[in-house]
Amino acid sequence: APTQPTRSVPQQPSAFSRSALGGAIDQALNSTRDVNLPAGYKVADLLDSNGKLGWWHKTVGTQYNLAQRSPEFKRVYDATQSFINDTSHYANDAANLAPTMLPKLEHWKDILKSPISAENTKAIAAPIFEGTLEWARDAQGKPVRMDDKQAAAAAMDSEQKARALFKAGKLSEKVLKMWQGLPVDQFNAIIDGKYEREMLKAGVVWTDDELKSMFKATPEQIKLYHEFRHATDRSLSNLATSEMLKYAGKDADAVRAQALDLGDHDKAALLLRDHLYQLAAASPDRAETLNAAGDKMIEIADHATDMQKRGYAPLSRFGTFTLEATLPTGERYFSLFETARERAKMQRMLAADGATGVRAGTMSQEDYKLLQGVSPETIALFGQMLGLEGQGSEAKDLAFQTYIKRGTANRSAMKRLLKRQGIAGFSEDAGRVLAGFVYSNGRRTSSNLHMGEMTQAANDVPKESGELKDAAVRLTQYVQNPQEEAQGLRGLLFAQYLGGSVASAMVNATQPFTITFPYLSQFGGVGKAARQMAAAVKVAGKDTTGDAALDKALKKAEEDGIVSPQEIHQLQAQAQGKSALKSGDGTAAGNAAAKASNAMAKLGLAWGKVFGVAEQFNRRVTFIAAYRTAVDQNMPNPAAFAEKAVNETQFVYNKGNKPQWARGAIGGTLFTFKQYSVNYLEMLSRMASAGAPGSPERAAGRKAALLAVAVLFLIGGSDGLPFESNIEDLIDGFMQHLGYNFSSKRKKQEFFANLLGEDGGRFLNKGLSGLPGVPIDVSGRMGMGKLIPGTGLLTKKADYSSDVAELLGPAGDLVKRAGTATGQVLDGHPLDALTTMQSVAARNMMKSVDMLKTDSYRDSKGRKVIDTTVPEALLKGVGFQPNNVARVQEATGEVQQAIALARLRQGEITAAFAQAMFEKDQDKMAEARTMLKRWNTDNPESPIRVNMAGVMQRVKAMREDKATRIEKTAPKGMRAAVKQQLAAAQ
Repeated sequence: APTQPTRSVPQQPSAFSRSALGGAIDQALNSTRDVNLPAGYKVADLLDSNGKLGWWHKTVGTQYNLAQRSPEFKRVYDATQSFINDTSHYANDAANLAPTMLPKLEHWKDILKSPISAENTKAIAAPIFEGTLEWARDAQGKPVRMDDKQAAAAAMDSEQKARALFKAGKLSEKVLKMWQGLPVDQFNAIIDGKYEREMLKAGVVWTDDELKSMFKATPEQIKLYHEFRHATDRSLSNLATSEMLKYAGKDADAVRAQALDLGDHDKAALLLRDHLYQLAAASPDRAETLNAAGDKMIEIADHATDMQKRGYAPLSRFGTFTLEATLPTGERYFSLFETARERAKMQRMLAADGATGVRAGTMSQEDYKLLQGVSPETIALFGQMLGLEGQGSEAKDLAFQTYIKRGTANRSAMKRLLKRQGIAGFSEDAGRVLAGFVYSNGRRTSSNLHMGEMTQAANDVPKESGELKDAAVRLTQYVQNPQEEAQGLRGLLFAQYLGGSVASAMVNATQPFTITFPYLSQFGGVGKAARQMAAAVKVAGKDTTGDAALDKALKKAEEDGIVSPQEIHQLQAQAQGKSALKSGDGTAAGNAAAKASNAMAKLGLAWGKVFGVAEQFNRRVTFIAAYRTAVDQNMPNPAAFAEKAVNETQFVYNKGNKPQWARGAIGGTLFTFKQYSVNYLEMLSRMASAGAPGSPERAAGRKAALLAVAVLFLIGGSDGLPFESNIEDLIDGFMQHLGYNFSSKRKKQEFFANLLGEDGGRFLNKGLSGLPGVPIDVSGRMGMGKLIPGTGLLTKKADYSSDVAELLGPAGDLVKRAGTATGQVLDGHPLDALTTMQSVAARNMMKSVDMLKTDSYRDSKGRKVIDTTVPEALLKGVGFQPNNVARVQEATGEVQQAIALARLRQGEITAAFAQAMFEKDQDKMAEARTMLKRWNTDNPESPIRVNMAGVMQRVKAMREDKATRIEKTAPKGMRAAVKQQLAAAQ
């Protein structure tokens, strides 16, 4: 964790300062805790919550905030973040070596990328997959088929095999002589087994000449083959290093970072072996264990190197629909399919070819959870108890295979440890196989490095803090779960509401000013923070900052995912058959579908890149300014402080920081775009409570928190302050249910206008947007007044559908628009439906075009709202609401709300009069008159008049039966038919 920096020291508070007042309040509260209550209780008994987790962190609070509050939980949080970041790091580290096979859409230039052709995909499958299964090299290094090599081995006796092993360096003279002294049968068994393991291994790495001559590969296909090999080898090397570190455990802590930095599993093995040998020499009581562990390092490394030299390629199957059969050759067939239709097609083909024992089914995606937490070693120890055939090591091996089959998820790296016995049916889509391989290995590598610490950290949370321990356990289990959580829907919501919007990106780019600037003001004051921010903005877009140490730290922060959050969604998508750029299947229809899909993927890149550029800019500015601030304040570790500043002010949005309510498909969808506001409130709280009460740190933190609120007020006015709209809804609902036509917003506007005039009042309400001459409404985008959704349900209104949709967040609005669009389609207006379902950015562009054509802003029904200019139309096109339009819309909205409430109350009072007359109840009549009088007395600006003729009409209708009332509501042309239908029903 970064060292806690020293904040600027404020002047000593006066006797009547806010700090002194705060201290007095704290003292009073502490004294209150000692007050005795009846029955021997104290106030402290009601306030203390030792061992409990606050409601905030049980619901909407982030894990980062909890980590800053609890040192025990921080250790768990840091370990989960390391696991998440390293999963991305190691997956991308390998994937970056295959840029053509694993295309990414990340930068503007990537729009020019093209996918691998179907022809090339098919061409490279043969050398990759046949090379790992069907070919080997003879003693002279020439490629030979495994069938031929096995046939030759069958013709050799044990002595010939022994000489071949000796000649190949696989058997020492000393060991050979020892074995030759054994009984013949035992000697033959040992030599045969040794020869099979050492000399009959399949797998070759093809040379360029062999690829050309044997597989007719083109230069482009040779390049793709080498990409596959480089990425696979790097992934294997990273995984091997992590396996060594996991095996060595805490004994390797001293050289752990050095081993990882080597980037080569063979060098890491030598380093770890020598280190363990040194520990063994210094610890005689553990010497045997440590020396054995040192030997194991070399064994793991040799195994990885052997796989690389033999051109290891993963044999993967995708899908959940299974198909098993025995081919006419006697070979077992097993494959997975992603649709039942594909499986049925293959099933017919197998039957036609004479396959027997054909069985179709589905693969469980949850079965592996039954064995979570049970180690492979434990399963091996109980292998014979599981009813497996064989004894000794064979039983252990069978048990281990069973564990892998049942105890790991289908995309787990451990699945590839299953023995490959030539079972047909694996995928030959090299790009997809490689994507799945490097992603799964990235998770496995990161798991090896961090899962032990995650688990131990959760276990080390004190037992007295039971709820905190539960939260730690839930977090570790949650980040281990690789399942998606409505990613498709949440991606759609981003595209609908933020994607393509220049205005959204520009607003996002203000985050360093609104949040980072106040945060840094704690360390050196407001003036220095402002200067550091301004200087950082100037160099944030450049390749170098002019400071070698800063550039080095910034580069590391980018690699670690601090400045450039590492995402591997595209790699995951390709592993699931949803590649960013798809290859055609060779058919006209397949090629056309792939072309359309690729066009949409590139459009998606452009649509989301605007927002992504702003996010990258924010993090670079923050890191640079914070690093320089740390240097200026003589902090011991500027890079660590800069990293903490990025996390504090630009926030962490990965899976490991989600609130408990934001987990799962439903929670994740409901919390779309909500985590920013939660993080903002938590940051204010942390700054305001920094340091001990009365300390310089506490004073500086509170000043920074006030500055952050002041900046928010400057941009969004009082309407944009946190919870402002929620408080207004609460007050309005209370007053309206008491019988007042009340609007807090309207009253506040009137108060500010009377206090400072029209322009001054508008500034207090809207901030910069309220100043004369400001062309756009910023407050609507920057404000945080409506943090709690659905509080409009507390007010009185005729229609609450918008408030209910608000509870569902952006998804609710999308569903609502989808319903409207469906009705438009059914009514024969598909173009209107298409317009309704357009993204916010697209609708803004369409509105801009309409404003240019009509010189006016029109509402959803095509009615004129206000005249507009060309600049205002252009501002609307990039996503900003022109200020003139915003003011008219808000003013008319307030008036319409007052009118609607008056009409609603008028309807209620009219109904009360009608009910009293219908029942001939004088008491109810008096009550209705009282209601009318009270309303008009309390609301002189919106008086109600009851139309007695209308009341009599209601009374008359109430005296009629239901059939008659319904008949009268029908259009005149329908009344005869309605009357006849109702009569028949009676």
